Amino acid sequence: MLAEKSQDNYGPLHNEKKQSKKKAKKKPSKKNRGKSIILAGTFLVGSLLVLSRYVEITDTRIAITELEKQEEELEKKKINLEAKLEGIKSSEQIAEDAMIKLGMHYPRKEQILNVSVENQNEKTDKKKESKIKSILGGIVGE
Repeated sequence: MLAEKSQDNYGPLHNEKKQSKKKAKKKPSKKNRGKSIILAGTFLVGSLLVLSRYVEITDTRIAITELEKQEEELEKKKINLEAKLEGIKSSEQIAEDAMIKLGMHYPRKEQILNVSVENQNEKTDKKKESKIKSILGGIVGE
């Protein structure tokens, strides 16, 4: 009996509300559906473009970081090579290496021989000078 009463209370009025709700839900028209699809597609394309730019930015940052690490390594290598070069160029180091590795020693006084070499240009200059003096002497009458 209670079940019957509850059905009676909801009877025709309740059914009308359900039907009106069903009628209120209209299917979107083809125009609205097309606009929705275009809007969703545009949003999707825009999102993909933004994501691709973020990927490019990230790749560029990674490349920059790798290049900075490489620069640091090359700078350290350069400093090490410069220090090594200074050690090699040092005249004291060269003399020490010559004595130790090659068995070389500074010459003694009796081993030193001085040779004078007359410059070829000086000889030609003296010849020209004597010719000029002889010509000028003939002109002046000396």
